[in-house]
Amino acid sequence: MNTAKSKPDRLFFPSVRLCRAEFQDEGVLRPRELDKCGLLAVESGRAAVSIDGHTHTAEAGDRFWLVPGTALGGRWEAGFRVTLLLFSCCRMQKYAGQWLAAEAELPASGRLERSSGLPERLPGMAGEAPPRDRLELKHALHRWMGVRQTESAAGDRQSGLLKSTEEEAGRSGIDLALAYMSGHYAREVSIEEMAVRSGMSVNHFIRTFKARTGRTPAQYLLHLRMTRAKQLLFSSDKIKTIARSVGYKDEHYFSRAFKKSEGIAPGQYMKRSDLRIATVYYGLDDYLTTLGISPVAVLSYEQRIPRIGESAAAQSDEPGASVRLDSSAFSYAKLGRTAPDLILTSSRLDADAQLERIAPTVTLSYSNDLVRQLRQMGGIFGRQNEAEDWIGRYEAKRKRMRAQLTAQAGRRMTAYYIRVGATLCRVYGALNQTGALLYDDLGLQLPDHFPAGEWALNIGPGQLPLFDADWLFMAVEPTPEAAGRMRAIEASEEWQSLRAVREGRVCDAQGLLFKALGPAGRLEAMHELFDRMTEATRVNLSMQNRR
Repeated sequence: MNTAKSKPDRLFFPSVRLCRAEFQDEGVLRPRELDKCGLLAVESGRAAVSIDGHTHTAEAGDRFWLVPGTALGGRWEAGFRVTLLLFSCCRMQKYAGQWLAAEAELPASGRLERSSGLPERLPGMAGEAPPRDRLELKHALHRWMGVRQTESAAGDRQSGLLKSTEEEAGRSGIDLALAYMSGHYAREVSIEEMAVRSGMSVNHFIRTFKARTGRTPAQYLLHLRMTRAKQLLFSSDKIKTIARSVGYKDEHYFSRAFKKSEGIAPGQYMKRSDLRIATVYYGLDDYLTTLGISPVAVLSYEQRIPRIGESAAAQSDEPGASVRLDSSAFSYAKLGRTAPDLILTSSRLDADAQLERIAPTVTLSYSNDLVRQLRQMGGIFGRQNEAEDWIGRYEAKRKRMRAQLTAQAGRRMTAYYIRVGATLCRVYGALNQTGALLYDDLGLQLPDHFPAGEWALNIGPGQLPLFDADWLFMAVEPTPEAAGRMRAIEASEEWQSLRAVREGRVCDAQGLLFKALGPAGRLEAMHELFDRMTEATRVNLSMQNRR
C-alpha cells in the first residue's frame, strides 16, 4: 500500500450509519453487493456469513471487515444478534493546490482477529455505549481506521485480518483446498498438491480436512463429482459425455463408481420411483405432479396471492404431502429437513449457493413452451406416457376452444391481461405465461399497438384508453390497497370509455399469472377463461336481444 496516500489524518467519512438487528427465528440473507464499507460485529447466537462466496462460521465475539463491492449474505440461527456499521470512506488528496476527494485504499474483506480493538474503539458496537452523535462515531472510526492502516503499512497482521493462530491458519488452508477442489474436481487432484496449497504436511492436512468436512479428501472429491453428475443426468447428455465432464475418461469406470456411491446405475438414477425432488420456483411442482411425481417440497403461492389454487400436493396437509416453503421468508433449514435428492429451480431466480449445500441443484431455463418442457422432463424421469397423455388432452382442448371462441365472435378478438396492485397497474403482453395462454391457447390477439419486445408495461389510469381491447382480464391483488385502487379505476371516465367495459367483456382473472406456469394449472386456466368468456358472451347477447 502507498502509505503517502493513506495517512489517517487524510481520511474523510461523508456518511456513517449504525444498524442493530436481533432475530428471534432462523433466517437467510441472499448475497447482495455492498456499496459502502462495513464493520460487522456478532453479539450473540450463531450464523454462517457468506463473503464473496466464501462461508465463515460466526458466533459471539466475531468481527468482519467489508469493503464496497463485497457480496454479503448469510444464514442465521434463532437468537442471532448483530451490529453493522456502514460508512463511506475517501481520501483527501492535494492536487494543483486544492484538496480533492479520492478513493481510499482499503484492505480486503475478511474476518478480523479478536485483538483488533473493535469493541473498545467504536461506540455502539458489541455492547459499547451508543455514540452521543455521528461526529463522535466518525472520530472513533477515524482513530480505528488509522490503527488498521498503520498495521497494514507495517505489514503487521494485514490490517488485523485473522491470520495468526494455528487453528485459524488451518481453517484458512482448508478453505483454499475446498475452493480449489470445487473448481477442479474434473481433473486429478492429489492429496500432496492440496496439502501444499494448504500449507500443511500431508498427514496434518488429511486429519484437519476430515475434522472440518467429515470426509477424507478422496471422499470429498468423489462427493463433488457425484453431485455434478446428478445435475448433468438431468439433461440429454450421453453417459460418456457426463463421465468426462466429472473427471472420468472411462464411462464404464464412471458407471461403476456412480453405482457404488448411489446404489443405482447413472442411466436409471432419474427414473427412480423413490427419488426425492424439491422445487423452489412456482409451477415446477405442477410439472412433477402432472408426471405422477410427488415433490417433497414446493414453493407456496399463498404468501404471494392467497386466493390462488395450488396443485393437490401443495394444498394437502396429510402425512407425506409436500412441505410448503414460504416465498416471503424462505427457510433453507425447512427445505433441508425434507432431505431432497435433487432440487429444481428456475433461471428466473439468481444463482443460490445455499441450495447446492442441501442437494444437487438443477436450474431449468424458463420457457412458456409447456409441451417441450414437459416432454423433456418426461423423458428424463421415464414418464413419457404421462407427458403425452397431458399433451394430447391439452392439444384437443385448445383446438376446440379456439374454434368455438372464433365462431362465437365471427373473428379473432383482441385481449389484454391487466394486473392491479397497491401501487401499480400493469398491462401484460405476449412474452409471458398469460400471453401464451390468451394468444397461443385461446386464439385471442394482442393489439398491434402494444410495443413489440415488451413483456409488460406499468401505466397510469389516464393511459387506459391506449390499451383498449375486446376483452380485459383483470387480476386485482387481494389487499385493501389494491381493492381501493381498482375502485378508483372503475369510477374513472377512462375506464368507462373502454370497449370491453361497455360491452360486458371484463373477466376476473385472479391467480392466472401463477396458475398458468404449470401444465395442470394451464389446462384449468384455459377451461375457466373459456367458461367465463362464453357466459359473458351469452349474457351480452341476451341483453342486446332485450333491447
